[in-house]
Amino acid sequence: MNIIVDGDPDLISPADGARNETLLSSIESALLSAGRSIDSYRWRGETISAEDLQDHFKNGDLGEEESLEITTISLQESLSRSIFDMSGGLEKSEEQLLQISETITQADPSAALKSLSTWMQDIHAAILNLEQLTHMFRVPQDACEVQGMSIQKRLLELKDCFADIQNLLKNDDRVSLADTLEHKVCPHLAPIREALPMVIEEIRKAIDPSN
Repeated sequence: MNIIVDGDPDLISPADGARNETLLSSIESALLSAGRSIDSYRWRGETISAEDLQDHFKNGDLGEEESLEITTISLQESLSRSIFDMSGGLEKSEEQLLQISETITQADPSAALKSLSTWMQDIHAAILNLEQLTHMFRVPQDACEVQGMSIQKRLLELKDCFADIQNLLKNDDRVSLADTLEHKVCPHLAPIREALPMVIEEIRKAIDPSN
């Protein structure tokens, strides 16, 4: 299989063979080492997701003479996009959380509880992503402080709040749950969103210390 990256057919030469299930991760690792991140894949003239492409690899659908076209963006741009999306998600999450806290004590809380479950899954994924980024790029604890608290500390406190939420749900203590959501969880979301541009700047400096 021919791997064409940003129009260059010689940039990557897969050693594992076209049907090897580790090929995509090997390509991603090679590009990350070069400070690049995959923006899109094209196969047989159509854009294809990484998940669908992986399925084709597993099924042996990609022939030796076929070409896989990959376009890339800089790692910094990729991370900036991810954090920008995260910022919008946190703003929306804050609005959702306030609405949930207002309705979860009603006689029929089923809709609010379902919304809370979805909200917790989404925000937990965002927290893990942020933790990985700050750890991967060794973001200093004092570099991203808002209102006297680092983003790393706020992420840890949110995780502690999630443990409290689970206990309150188990005990069906919806009054305390509403109070926890409004007064313990929600106050962290805006400062975390405010700290995200600082995270981007620290990652930029880690990727390219010369600038």
